[in-house]
Amino acid sequence: MNDHLVSYEYGTGAIWGFVRAGSAAEITAAVPELDVYDGAPPWFTSQDLADMQAGSVDLAAGDVIDRLMHQ
Repeated sequence: MNDHLVSYEYGTGAIWGFVRAGSAAEITAAVPELDVYDGAPPWFTSQDLADMQAGSVDLAAGDVIDRLMHQ
């Protein structure tokens, strides 16, 4: 399993986080509302990424968007 950087666009902004899954395609198939990224945007610091990755959400646990929103 790998952690993949994702975002959920909700109209006036976005929620960013990491989702643990076997592949980006697995995330897209299960939760098409999420955008999956190969790399981080330049405005994220390494500390931002480490903090988000510490709260990585497991795809198999379900309710991925809700879990990302309540981190």
